[in-house]
Amino acid sequence: MNPRDQQGLTQVVDVVTRLVKNSGVEQVSGFGMISVAREKGLYRGKAILHHYKGNDSGYLWSVFGKNPHSLAI
Repeated sequence: MNPRDQQGLTQVVDVVTRLVKNSGVEQVSGFGMISVAREKGLYRGKAILHHYKGNDSGYLWSVFGKNPHSLAI
């Protein structure tokens, strides 16, 4: 690999590494999904992410707000 390509690859890896570290995905301690048939051909699905108290830095944990709140439908 020539030096220019190597530098470009290094920059891409650095950006991806920063995105992962700042995303909060490394703090996920659990993930669950469920799908329940409500009627023929109609399903209701839910997905849950878990993290331990204090492990809430990163984009992932601030997307829906930092404080607990009721879900609006």
